[in-house]
Amino acid sequence: MNKNNTLTATAYVFFAVSVIHIARVILDGEMILFGINFPNVLSIVISIGLSYLGWNLLKYRD
Repeated sequence: MNKNNTLTATAYVFFAVSVIHIARVILDGEMILFGINFPNVLSIVISIGLSYLGWNLLKYRD
């Protein structure tokens, strides 16, 4: 697997997780980890961050 395929696959994974977080906000799902309930704002921030990272990964391809 070369560098371009790895960067593309990683970017798509970031985009997929970002979509899952946005779906959580839209469907008003709960995210509980170790007994802590995370607010929807955290999912929005995570989604923005992952989208930004995925976009930057796509720019580094040859």
